Amino acid sequence: MKGNKLDDYEKEIESQGSEYISVSGRKRQRIESILERSKKTKNINIRINEFDLQNLRKRSEAEGIPYQTLITSVLHKYVTDQLVEEKNYKLIIFPERFAKETLSVREQVLKRGAISPVFALVPDFTMETGDRMQELQAVISLAIGTKLEL
Repeated sequence: MKGNKLDDYEKEIESQGSEYISVSGRKRQRIESILERSKKTKNINIRINEFDLQNLRKRSEAEGIPYQTLITSVLHKYVTDQLVEEKNYKLIIFPERFAKETLSVREQVLKRGAISPVFALVPDFTMETGDRMQELQAVISLAIGTKLEL
């Protein structure tokens, strides 16, 4: 690479080269095919309700992305079964020492389907102030993208 200088990021990648795993020819072709397909785009025209378009533009502005990118992202998540519908999430918190004893009850709650529970097993602690529970609620709410009810 005469005349080409690597930047710090490229040098870091090069220094970690021994950590990467080579793949077989067939697997490499498959990966390259997936990457190639993901680069191909097709322009389409759609009719969309003006109210929905206004809301899409507001949402995309809040996200800091173009509204067309937001639409593409939502459609991609839908066709790849990654679009999560809003559910009635309930946060169920209990000390980890009860994990085994509550397994069958947790399974029954999941099977019933009336709510979408998020089970949080927390370490036992003696002075419960409520702060830990609120922090846990906030972190899990952020992770699933909707506010949990305690």
